[in-house]
Amino acid sequence: MIDIIGYDIETVKQILDKNNIRYEIIMSRPVKHYKGYQKRVIKTEFKDGTLTVIVAEF
Repeated sequence: MIDIIGYDIETVKQILDKNNIRYEIIMSRPVKHYKGYQKRVIKTEFKDGTLTVIVAEF
């Protein structure tokens, strides 16, 4: 299994594409009006053969 929590979203896309893993990316909403410059993986879930990657902006 690949541990991708904390990785940048572009790096995660490359890793998952390279390993032929189906994935879906969900962007979480910020609590405040904050526009960050980093997009990092905060959680992953595996459902119905698809890896769901939840991403937050920091």
